[in-house]
Amino acid sequence: VLRCRRIRSGRLDVDDLSIVASVVEAVRAAGAEQVWITGHADAFGSDTANEALSPRRANAVADALVRLGVAADNTVTRYIFTH
Repeated sequence: VLRCRRIRSGRLDVDDLSIVASVVEAVRAAGAEQVWITGHADAFGSDTANEALSPRRANAVADALVRLGVAADNTVTRYIFTH
């Protein structure tokens, strides 16, 4: 589970990218065929804002994984937000 709690706008900071790089290493070591990424937003903020934030978070992580060498076809994103 990767929890990049600092993603407020769907952007990753340097610390988050370091975590994603570690995930890439683990994915390669395990020979994983797929990486599932779940974007989550909590109950803070409006439902509309959280519905938009969840996919931005997941897509930011997926994009970083791809930039670091994970094949795009091997990433699966989903989105969750809490009412």
